[in-house]
Amino acid sequence: MLLCLLGFLEACSQQPGYTTSGSNTGSTATPFGDTVAVALDASGNLLIGGVTGDSNSQLPCSWKNGTFVGTLSVGTGNYAFSIGLGAVDASGDFFLSGAIGPTSDSMAPCYWENESLTFLSLGTSSAGVASGVTISGSSIFFAGGVGVTTSSLVPCSWTGQTLTLLPLGTGNSYGEGIAISVDAKANVYVAGVVGTSSSAILPAVWTNGALTTLPVGPGNSYGSVTDVVVDASGNVLISGFVGPSSAAVMPCSWLNGTLTILPMGGSATGAAYGVAIDGSGNVSLAGVVGSSSATPVPGSWRNGTFSLLPPGPGNAYGSANDVTVDGAGNVFVVGNTASSASQAPCYWENGTLTILPQPPSQSLSVAPRGARRVRIR
Repeated sequence: MLLCLLGFLEACSQQPGYTTSGSNTGSTATPFGDTVAVALDASGNLLIGGVTGDSNSQLPCSWKNGTFVGTLSVGTGNYAFSIGLGAVDASGDFFLSGAIGPTSDSMAPCYWENESLTFLSLGTSSAGVASGVTISGSSIFFAGGVGVTTSSLVPCSWTGQTLTLLPLGTGNSYGEGIAISVDAKANVYVAGVVGTSSSAILPAVWTNGALTTLPVGPGNSYGSVTDVVVDASGNVLISGFVGPSSAAVMPCSWLNGTLTILPMGGSATGAAYGVAIDGSGNVSLAGVVGSSSATPVPGSWRNGTFSLLPPGPGNAYGSANDVTVDGAGNVFVVGNTASSASQAPCYWENGTLTILPQPPSQSLSVAPRGARRVRIR
């Protein structure tokens, strides 16, 4: 679904990712950038994936330790893309999940290893997305969906290029794997959504392929997961949001299937987009809150306590899209900070804001053009 620059909780099934499609000829471009995925390698390098460009034209890209690395390959003839979660392997190679194609409804699942593009198997399907990625040992795992179009998906996962379709459950015709994690015993957890359509969904988790729908709480009939992690003891923690409808949701988490609604600091609506656990068991989440879907502000939760993240001078809005924690317990949150005139990619280290650099917009003259699409993953 196409959203305005600062919208964040319209009828979507996923957390921030991007597509660009169609034409914006004649419109006025404004500076634009965002970060949607973060990982730390074994040497402590901070690796970030996101987008750069302007409001008419964006390209996927990455940063390392605050320095712009470059744009990611988009192949030939592709004018739409989506970015999901990220992971890093033992060699320090950075992987981003996603999808790319000629239009937003005909994308194919893919991933980027550093800046290089690789497509994932579609099986007998003709379109799909890879929304989540994790690495365990020498194996790489993806979560996503495949189907006739990217708006009519069934949930799936990949181990390398091996595609596995996941059950939808009784009465459901739509689903997507959104995030994936593997524990020390090689159990695979895919967190995602199932429902009757992309706008009528419920949160779900597949454990080694077996489906369990997650509770949404009294009075709620809508919800989505956004991320999943497993701690050293095998506890499964999932971030997301629930509500009576897609227009009125609350940030939440599930610990081993038990729902907790997160505080919003007096705001009316919100969502938790990313989750991380450090070696001491401290839980960090990143997301947004606001008085409405048009006024999001970035925030984070530490062991259930909510804090606003500073948007920086001249900015009133923003989003916190993903989070990771290093061995010393430092918390890194990535996202964006925005005003009515522009949006900049950024990250917060223990709550301190850093705006990330972007290349000059003229270098993006061949970028896919069109409207931003936020997918509440």
